[in-house]
Amino acid sequence: MSAHDDVLRQALGTHKIDYLIKPIIFEELLKVVVPICQSLQFENQSY
Repeated sequence: MSAHDDVLRQALGTHKIDYLIKPIIFEELLKVVVPICQSLQFENQSY
């Protein structure tokens, strides 16, 4: 999360993030967080 445009632009340049617009809606937050958690879980099972 960032309130600063320059930080957001830099992060978007990595192509590894998603973003939410304030006010954050819980359902939208879940759409971003759940896939990340699933990805991390999959990575941990690969070892």
